[in-house]
Amino acid sequence: MLLTNEEYEQAKNRLHDITLANQLTANKRKQLRKRIKDYEYSLKYLPFEPTYYIIKYINKTTEILNLEKYILDSKNATRFIIDTESTIKPYHPNEPTLIQIDFKTNSVINSVVSGSTPPAISRVTKI
Repeated sequence: MLLTNEEYEQAKNRLHDITLANQLTANKRKQLRKRIKDYEYSLKYLPFEPTYYIIKYINKTTEILNLEKYILDSKNATRFIIDTESTIKPYHPNEPTLIQIDFKTNSVINSVVSGSTPPAISRVTKI
């Protein structure tokens, strides 16, 4: 929650007044500094508003026509962001579970393609 103007001024004075600042624990001072910084950022920058986007999920039931459309859309993309997620398995390497591909085209719409990763290579049969 952001501070009001009055709360902001009180917080700054409290941090700058040595006797009041000494009464605060280190954790409270840190929280107060963070709230002051958040307030100052709210004055300096406009709030982030994401552009319009569409999420498309891909898995083994996705139709070929849809996959071809996603491929065509991606060929017209100007920028890609790829993010991966994995499942932690104790005493084993992490197992990949999700791939997200965000691509930006010249249109207003961003596309986010999200799909489960294929099974481990040792279990994949090449055709």
